[in-house]
Amino acid sequence: QAQWLEQQLEAYAAVPVRLATYHVPMFPGFHMPDNRYSKAGREHWQPLFDTYGLMAAFENHDHVLKRTHPVRGSHVDPQGTIYLGDGAFGRGPRVVDGPRQIHLHRRWYLDRLESQGHVWRVDIEADSVLFAAIDRDGRVIDRTARPITP
Repeated sequence: QAQWLEQQLEAYAAVPVRLATYHVPMFPGFHMPDNRYSKAGREHWQPLFDTYGLMAAFENHDHVLKRTHPVRGSHVDPQGTIYLGDGAFGRGPRVVDGPRQIHLHRRWYLDRLESQGHVWRVDIEADSVLFAAIDRDGRVIDRTARPITP
């Protein structure tokens, strides 16, 4: 998969807005970040996202509302990729608040984490991309923007 992914990112390197979507999160909101699938994604795909300047990645599987800080490598970087997710609309969200889940909010990469069903809407404008999490009632419950850079 990494070889194919690199070919695609290279082929579309001149496209200013590049996004990815996949199932198991590299930066999970609920599951442990050291699970083998998340670790494999960070080992094989994240370096490609960093190299080719991927703007955002839509992650799934954990069934929570999650938004990371911009991440490059293993640190927060304004030029990094934001990871949005984690796929919480088709089924009920997992519980992330409470004494047993307090450790979830301490993950260095998280900017937002909530037990909330949602979908992400993406609006591309002339100089920026707007990401909005929309709940079942059509309300915007989270938002962020990224500048479009040539």
